[in-house]
Parts: sequence; C-alpha cells; structure tokens
Amino acid sequence: MNLGPFSFKVLSYWLSLLVICLVYASMQAWGFQAMLSLPFGDLFVIGILDFWIFAGLGSLLEKAIRYSDLSSLSILYRVINPIIMSVLWIATGAGLTYFGALLVLGSTSQGAAESMVPMKVFIAFLLYILMVVHIANRRSKKDKEVLNENAPSIADANSEEDADKDVLEQIVIKTGQKIHVVLADDIVYIQSDGDYVQLFTEQSKFLKEETMKYFETHLSPSTFLRVHRSYIVNIKKILRIERYEKRGQLLTLINGHKIKASEAGYKKLKEVLNV
Repeated sequence: MNLGPFSFKVLSYWLSLLVICLVYASMQAWGFQAMLSLPFGDLFVIGILDFWIFAGLGSLLEKAIRYSDLSSLSILYRVINPIIMSVLWIATGAGLTYFGALLVLGSTSQGAAESMVPMKVFIAFLLYILMVVHIANRRSKKDKEVLNENAPSIADANSEEDADKDVLEQIVIKTGQKIHVVLADDIVYIQSDGDYVQLFTEQSKFLKEETMKYFETHLSPSTFLRVHRSYIVNIKKILRIERYEKRGQLLTLINGHKIKASEAGYKKLKEVLNV
C-alpha cells in the first residue's frame, strides 16, 4: 500500500499522539496511585480519558485564539476576555475529567473522584499555560512569515515579464493514488492550514502541502489577493463585502463561504476594485 505524503504525515501524527497519550496516562496513574488506594488499571483508564478531554479542549482553544481579534476591543476587554477564557477552560477541563473518573470508578467511589479534583485543576492550569505558549509561538511564526512576505525584496524589483513566467495556471494535487488538476481560475479562495493550505473551488476543496507565500507570489496578482494572513481570494469570485467588527470586513464568495479581510487586506482590495 503506497501512502501519499499527506497520509503518511497524518498516520505519523496520530501514532505520536497515541504514544503521548499512553505516557501521560501512565504518569498520571502513578501520581494518583501514590495519593489514593485505587487500582492502577482504573487510574490508567482515567488518564487516557483525561488526555483526550484535554486534547479536545486544546483544539477548541487554538481555534478560539486563532479567530479572536483582541485588537478591536478596548483595553479593559483585552484583559478580561483572556482571564474569562482561562477560567472557563480550566473549569471545563477539571469538570469533564471529574465526570470521566466517576464513569470509570462508579458512583460508589465518588469520594475518591472528588479527592482528585484539586490536582486535576492544577494539571488543567499547567496544560492551559503550555498550550497558550505553544499557540502563541505558532502564531508568532505566522506573523513573521507575513512580515517577510510584505517586506521589500530584490525579487520585487524584477520586471513584470519575468514575474509572468512563474504565474500558475493550474495546480496539481496528489491525494493517495489520485491526482487532481485544479485550474487557477476555478479557485475561489485559499486558506492557510498549518503546514498545508486548503484550496476551495465552487464544488470542492483540496489540501496541498505548500505555503501561502508560494501561492501569493505565483498566482496572477490581477486575480488573486491576500486579504488576510489566512486567506488569499479570487477577486472575481467575490459576491458581497460587508463590515465585520470594527476594523475588518467580511467577504461573501460565490460558493457561499464567508471569509474575513483584515484592515490592510481590505485597503488593498479597494485599490484593486477601484472603490
């Protein structure tokens, strides 16, 4: 069986996650066994449940941070919102893991489950800090990439004739044993997705291991525009533009999807559209 690079990467990711899960469950089980006279097997199962609960909450936290825009809020709310988010995240994690322990131990061991709560609150607090630092580092790298893309370079001084030679007319995407050829004109928008990008057409979407910078520099500048650090849009596929929050704009596209345009991205879009 020949796995494509994406399939192999997904498989490696889930295998790594499984190993981390087993290590976490073992360490937590040993820690609680020193405090409570409970079977190691039960504590190990509780550790596995806890891991996936925190992993799920971590994924939600990353999405919440990724799509939040604190810059449009007042200073007071910039301070209050993260505090509320942290309290909710820690309380939810501790609460769900408490009910997970009850599920494994049974209602007769409610006292043992309750005695775990303070330590689980502490574990949730530590995990929250680690996740926020990890997400912030990833976001910082993205911001640096955007700054590098917007910085003047020698390549920008090259003639338009040389630039036209590199304009993409089609994108080849391999998915397992299938090869898809997507015409550039059929792309509605491109969205950043970690080390990959998602290409959306009117009917389908495709995942490709490539950078946003690559598509920004190789797609036709008269048709495609980077309107947000996470989005490149085909300006011919825009149906409507409306105000979003204080400084951003929301673009409604021909496939029904809606994407955000940053203040800088909207300014460039107005220049291209002559509005």
